[in-house]
Amino acid sequence: MTSNNSFTQPTRQQLQQWQRAYEFRRAMSTTELENENHANQCTFLVQSGGNVSLPEIHLYEGKVSPKLLSPPSNNTPRRYLAFFSGGLHGPIRPNLFHYWKNHDADIRVYEYLPKDLDYYSFMLNSKFCLCPSGHEVASPRIVEAIYAECVPVILSKYYVLPFSDVLQWEAFSVQVEVSDIP
Repeated sequence: MTSNNSFTQPTRQQLQQWQRAYEFRRAMSTTELENENHANQCTFLVQSGGNVSLPEIHLYEGKVSPKLLSPPSNNTPRRYLAFFSGGLHGPIRPNLFHYWKNHDADIRVYEYLPKDLDYYSFMLNSKFCLCPSGHEVASPRIVEAIYAECVPVILSKYYVLPFSDVLQWEAFSVQVEVSDIP
C-alpha cells in the first residue's frame, strides 16, 4: 500500500497473500497471539514490500457471540441512534465522553457498561456503533459492529482501514475526523 491517494489494482498474488494473512489472524486466539508473539507473522506473510492493515478482532474463546450471528431482521427498528462503551484511554475518547456521555438518550455512551446491561444487545439495537481508537489506532468494535449490522463510525487518526485498497469502506461505514467531535 502506498501513502498517496492513487489507487493501484492489487495483483492476484497480493490478494492471495492478504487472504492468507487474514485467515492466519482469524485462526489465532487473542491469547495465542499474545503468548506466542505471532502478531508479526501476519505482516511477515505479506511480501509485497509493505504492511497490510488487518481487522482487529477480540474473541475470548475463538467464537463470535451467538447474538451477533443472528442480528434482528432489517424491518426491526433500532432503538438507539449510536452506542459506545469502553475505557477512558488514548487521546480521542476523552472528547467523546466529554461531549456525548449522559448528554443524549438516543446516543448511549458509557465509560464502562453497567453489569446489568449487555454490550452486544446495545450494538444490535443501535443504528451506529462508535469505534474510537484507544491506546491503539484500531478497534475490535469495527468487526463487532459489522457483525451486528450496526454502521461503524470510525474515529481514529492514522488508521489505514483493513483491506482499504480493495474494500469501499465508505459504502458501509462512516469516518469522522477527530477534530469534528462533537
